[in-house]
Amino acid sequence: VNFSTVMTPAQWSGSGATSDLGAFTGAGIVGSKARLINFFTSSVIEIDLGTGTPTEVVSKATVDAAVGTSVQLTAQFETASDGTIYGFDGGSDSIIAITPGGSVSIEVPNASLGVTSIGGLGIDGSTILIGDNSTDSIRAWDTVTNTMTTVLSATQIKAATDDALNVAAGFGDIFAAPDGRVYFYESVSDYLLSYDPANPAGTLSVVVSEAEFLSGPSSDIIAQLGWWDGKIAFVDQGNGSAGNDGFFVVPEPTSLALLALGGLMVARRRR
Repeated sequence: VNFSTVMTPAQWSGSGATSDLGAFTGAGIVGSKARLINFFTSSVIEIDLGTGTPTEVVSKATVDAAVGTSVQLTAQFETASDGTIYGFDGGSDSIIAITPGGSVSIEVPNASLGVTSIGGLGIDGSTILIGDNSTDSIRAWDTVTNTMTTVLSATQIKAATDDALNVAAGFGDIFAAPDGRVYFYESVSDYLLSYDPANPAGTLSVVVSEAEFLSGPSSDIIAQLGWWDGKIAFVDQGNGSAGNDGFFVVPEPTSLALLALGGLMVARRRR
């Protein structure tokens, strides 16, 4: 597998940026561009995949004006296939939607969300999947009916892991994959789990355990999930100094195979 650099640090600083590029999860490929939230600046960035040129396409001021407060966009966001970004705003404690045309609106108000701590977001058709760190559950927001339901409870999630403390659940990225299953990183036990949306509780299963993460890439610091050659894949942030950062695929059986190393978090996500 060959990877190529899309954008260099020099290109980022040469764009006039006043801060680093920050995006751990949720970046998506829309046409010829990578589209993501930069949580350092609470703005939307697009990177031309051909030239590597980064462009701020929606400013913080624009988002502030639409939401009605000073927003604090976070690393918890997801880019839908049509380019719409759904992201958690720590200023209004709501989930906002930002379209490719730059239209900004509140998709899930805090009155419906009811919490102030989100660990991960995913998109499954017209449903926004929410890793709720306050209730230790995965919930689903139907963007058509504007209703919220619980997909998996804290008890169900914790029962699927062997976490010694077994007192909480946390969430990283959530990814609805082409195989029809939803994959998510549970950040307390450091497990990768998956379920069938038709029967979440009845099909919840372990994909990669913490022990398997540690014996494979030697790290369980998992960022963005993706799809590669018909298999679930993930970015491992490692700890830097040990050289564990990389992009991994989970083959069958679930012993981890390293595909390639790369420092750029804006890797292509295949859907």
